[in-house]
Amino acid sequence: MIATILPSSSTFHAVEYNERKVAKGHAQLLEMSNFGFIGQISPYTPEELKNYLKQYTEDRNRRIKRPQFHVAISCRGDECSEEQLVRIAHDYLREMGYDAPGQPLLIYGHRDTDNNHIHIITSRIAPDGHKVDHNHEKRRSLNAINKIMQVDDNKELSNLIEGAGRYYYATKQQYMAIFETLGYECYEEDGRLNLKRGGVVLRKIDVPKMDSNGRKPGNYEYRKKMIRAWMLKCRDFSSNKEELAEIMNRKFKVGIKFVGSKDSPYGYIVVDHKAGIVYKGSEIAQIKNLLNFETAEERFKRFDHFVSSMLEENKGLTTIELNKMLRRQFSQTMSRSGHIAWNMQEHQLPESIMTILKENDRVAWLQSFHPSDEIERAILCKLGTGCNTENLQIESPELKNTEQTIEHLKSIIDSEFEESLAKRMFRDGLLAYHVGDRYYCLDVRHKTILCMDDLGLDTSKFKTHPKNVVQDKPVAKKPMANMNVDATAHQAVNGLSRILNQNAGSHNGNREWEVGKHNNYEDIDDERGLKR
Repeated sequence: MIATILPSSSTFHAVEYNERKVAKGHAQLLEMSNFGFIGQISPYTPEELKNYLKQYTEDRNRRIKRPQFHVAISCRGDECSEEQLVRIAHDYLREMGYDAPGQPLLIYGHRDTDNNHIHIITSRIAPDGHKVDHNHEKRRSLNAINKIMQVDDNKELSNLIEGAGRYYYATKQQYMAIFETLGYECYEEDGRLNLKRGGVVLRKIDVPKMDSNGRKPGNYEYRKKMIRAWMLKCRDFSSNKEELAEIMNRKFKVGIKFVGSKDSPYGYIVVDHKAGIVYKGSEIAQIKNLLNFETAEERFKRFDHFVSSMLEENKGLTTIELNKMLRRQFSQTMSRSGHIAWNMQEHQLPESIMTILKENDRVAWLQSFHPSDEIERAILCKLGTGCNTENLQIESPELKNTEQTIEHLKSIIDSEFEESLAKRMFRDGLLAYHVGDRYYCLDVRHKTILCMDDLGLDTSKFKTHPKNVVQDKPVAKKPMANMNVDATAHQAVNGLSRILNQNAGSHNGNREWEVGKHNNYEDIDDERGLKR
């Protein structure tokens, strides 16, 4: 596991770099935290993310000239899934001092190298305005990763050597393949086997006797049939032999070691790490048959057909739901713009399909507020411009989680402020609606909509600034009471693009240093900058 601190920046250009990867289908935004309304009401843009990070920083500490904190965390091969890497990222940020409540955070998962890796972007300024400590940053970063991973290379290798002796293998090359498929370089020198990783020989071991590992295990033939079925199925997910080996290892803990030249292997060895059996490749499938990969055109045609059939079965299918299916069926997902990248080629889903998916995504997001009556449903349909009320279902109020929103509203109402209550709410990320003689609050961050009057909240302060209330058009298709919307809330709903800021902190901070010497992100993603 490696954490590489990338260059600081005054413009947060790491966002643009990662979003380019997303647009090409080579990356995915795994987590976005503490970015206000961005990405909630409408799809975010890279420019919105950059502007938010810049504004967040400037409002808290103007002395820091290069506030971007950008880190790449990479594991060997697929030792860790994206979900595991995200958990490691949070542990890492806590060790480095970037875990304060309200700290904006972006985590991207990249899929353009043989090693799973993520990129983390945040500000070097904490929510209270101080600059997060950067002293001895690289050394602390290494210590943080070692602490999180509880690294002990000697113990790990000793256990591996001991375990390898219990595998079934028939040749010296098959025995060496056990280590090679686990990320070690293994070669014979002076009658002994050298185990090397990260450019360092970690251990020299004796060449085992080939008759010391006993008879074939009882599940030898059963496992061989299973592996053959898995491999031929995964071949249809893969564009080349490297991708096939990666998928087999990740999904089934089956390693594949190809023998011969890189471009034209003449054979391969299969290591079943779960069962402890090593096979000659030709026992599983002939290499000519194994490497018969489909073309990009064939794959994209099959991809479009699959998406269309899923939408026919489920008219309300969302992008998230579809991507889960695509990951199971094709071991890949599409970008939010509908792009698919495979074997160095790109494909765009038809516009008709993207229109349906975007509408389904919008309806699913609005439904997550759990409207409990006609008025709440009408307000949500106004928020999702053009949404038909018939697409939203009225649900039980018990599904709502309103505790945080209610406490937030009470603290605002009980505080002293000069502007209108609606404007004060808006500054805290809450939208106010006036329908008839009732006031409603819509909390985008916590996906909650509620009637303030029904909960006994004091709404009299809405009436202290009558000039800030404007007449708005009815929002329901069926006749209902006219709806008044505070001017600030009305502006927010119809064009919410400005950034909501948290309370600014002190402008005091550490003197800015240049952190990191890397100046090319591609070096990191192409593995040229990652040294094990």
